[in-house]
Amino acid sequence: MIHYLVAVGSAPALERALPRLRDAVEQQRVFDGEFFEHGAPDGTWTVMGLNAADPLSARRVLADGDDMVVFNGPVLSVGMERERAERQLLDIFRTHGPSGLSERISGSWNFTGITRGELHAFGDFTGQFPMYWASGSGLHLVSNRSRLASLGVGREGWDLRSLSWLVGQNLRGDQMPAAGARYLRPGHELHLRIGDCTPDVRRSPQWIWSSPDIGDLRDDLTSIEWDEITDALVANFAALNWLPQRKILRLTGGKDSRLSLALARAAGVHDLETMTTGAVDSPEVECAAAVAKLAGVEHKRNGPPATGPSSGLAQRASEPVGVDVDAVWRRLRQHTFRYESVVSPWDGTNDRLANTILTISGFGGELYKRGGDARLTKPEVDTPDIF
Repeated sequence: MIHYLVAVGSAPALERALPRLRDAVEQQRVFDGEFFEHGAPDGTWTVMGLNAADPLSARRVLADGDDMVVFNGPVLSVGMERERAERQLLDIFRTHGPSGLSERISGSWNFTGITRGELHAFGDFTGQFPMYWASGSGLHLVSNRSRLASLGVGREGWDLRSLSWLVGQNLRGDQMPAAGARYLRPGHELHLRIGDCTPDVRRSPQWIWSSPDIGDLRDDLTSIEWDEITDALVANFAALNWLPQRKILRLTGGKDSRLSLALARAAGVHDLETMTTGAVDSPEVECAAAVAKLAGVEHKRNGPPATGPSSGLAQRASEPVGVDVDAVWRRLRQHTFRYESVVSPWDGTNDRLANTILTISGFGGELYKRGGDARLTKPEVDTPDIF
């Protein structure tokens, strides 16, 4: 796990900004990690942040001369070694560029790299590991924390117009509540040639959406095209075998999780079990258990124990429960930053991740919806003033 910033600018501007950047990283500290800082030989870029080893990767940043990579999230690859993930990502990035890198890794992630004098920042197509950027004080800054991006370019306070969306709706557009910070939308890449004044936001190699002028083309896929999509999804699930840990698939009665189970079985994912949250007599638990049995995988229920005279629930309910207040407040502080993003990311902020369990879940339409209010589904609505 890691939180980081990458700053690009002239050597004098970057030198002046270094104390502010270090303070910003410390202000936004949410876990006990090792502080790191690496700079370009010519002083035109720096990467810094906090890194804590986890089961997926011991280190998530590598600077080598004029080149660097930094990444976050459960990055998977069939042919990549966990102990050398950052070195292998840098080698792939140097040799094949952003397109080659996106073809060779799976999972969910965000990535920032510099090679051949160019910065590239993008994430996987789901957007579950958000990226942010900001410009100011002679710098361009990329981070996986919106507040860190804002503070890094010397911006204080909040963008009240963006905050006004949050009264009862999701954020809309790329402006963030942290003043000056902008959201790098899924399917987009931030590109900057070192020395240029203006970053270029373009389609990333992770772009998967049809353009508006294509219309109903996706409704006319042939059986061969559907097979290609299925093969790609199965290959993506096969990357889970890169992990030695057991995998838990959260199974419900819905289509998304059942599709995830079918894909995992088709990919031959090992050490797989399913879990459903609910009461013993929940129809969803019963449905999920039946699906798991048919698929030949283990199923567990997560929820309250069965009630009854012999359960002892009444006695336990009357017993005093000790609460570690300090631990509660610490956890709340750790998770606060999840709400900096348009879609809450994998938080990855626990101090100890030795027993981390990979959870598989279908994401469905919830990942992309812009709020429940029908007025937000209309393309002409681009201001919160209607509320």
